[in-house]
Amino acid sequence: MKKILLIILLAVGAFINTNAQITITKSGPASVHVGEIFEYTVNISGITNLSQLGRIEDQLDPNLTCISSDFASTGSSVFSFYSFWCPTSLNTTLTTAPNFPTTGTLLVFTFPLSPPCSGTGSGSLSFKIRVSVGPGACSVSSINNTVSLYDQDPNHINPVAVSTPSIVNINNSNPWTLKKTFRSFTGGYLIYDVRLSSSVEQYNWPVLLNTVFTDDFTTDPCIGADITLSKVDYIADEANLTLVTPMSGATSGGPNIFHFSWFLPNPTLPTLSSYLFQVKIKVAGCSCTGTAFNLLNHVDLNANDICNAPVHLIDDFNMLNARCLNNTLVPPDVPQLCVKKEVFLDNNSLNLTMKDCKGYYLITIKNC
Repeated sequence: MKKILLIILLAVGAFINTNAQITITKSGPASVHVGEIFEYTVNISGITNLSQLGRIEDQLDPNLTCISSDFASTGSSVFSFYSFWCPTSLNTTLTTAPNFPTTGTLLVFTFPLSPPCSGTGSGSLSFKIRVSVGPGACSVSSINNTVSLYDQDPNHINPVAVSTPSIVNINNSNPWTLKKTFRSFTGGYLIYDVRLSSSVEQYNWPVLLNTVFTDDFTTDPCIGADITLSKVDYIADEANLTLVTPMSGATSGGPNIFHFSWFLPNPTLPTLSSYLFQVKIKVAGCSCTGTAFNLLNHVDLNANDICNAPVHLIDDFNMLNARCLNNTLVPPDVPQLCVKKEVFLDNNSLNLTMKDCKGYYLITIKNC
């Protein structure tokens, strides 16, 4: 009787040690903004048998929407792993549920059955889960997630491995910047770029609400600026600057001031990470030959973010000491830079090089 009991304990101990070798982790970025799209990576290591891989369960945080996963795609390491150890029809045996996109639900990733897909199957595998942060995260400081791995034994109701919590903090800082720069004097227009850009790569929600841009251009009588032909255009594709969407004409904001006001295009769609607008000032002529003058620019953005916090951005671009030449505007000169490169060899005043010589470069940059 003691011998039988000992055999049972050894068998149980062997089973526990086998499963203890396998681990599962879920990792994401340190912090994200509300509305942002980001990726989790799920990794399983220490695999010694395909029967250890039954399914993965991920209880999605209620503030997250799952957009997609590469679990069942032919480009994932999951597919490569099973292509090597079990070259079967994997497109039908690697499954995910429910269909994406889905919000705050239980995600289940199912591996092929073993058998018929049998084998030792040692190594590791990983896949990605693409999610976005919903507006409900405005009231929380972080998002916590764990994933659980179950084996293929129907009698095992507990997971064989559970990840430590993946904690992603909610970043409430402002990711937006507004910049105005002078692009060119082309086709009788002074063209200024107004660029709104975010440090977030991609959004899945409209994250800027009630957005209003205002731009004030202070002209000078010397350039004969035409308020009726001045305008603001939206450039959706920077590779094609001629494909524009008109956003605003100009109105008078006071003596020699052209005032522009416009909104964000497609405000109900997910916000883009970058927008380019061009303020175009029509110049009829440039008559003040030899006389310097100033052209002043100021742009404002007022909005609310997805959590209803105010967003206020400003920038200025002032062209000082511009001039007219042959009835054409000449922007102030950009200082020219002179670059000088010198080579100094150790213990070699002749500066003759040969194999194994050592020394250093000295590069000097200064205004000419």
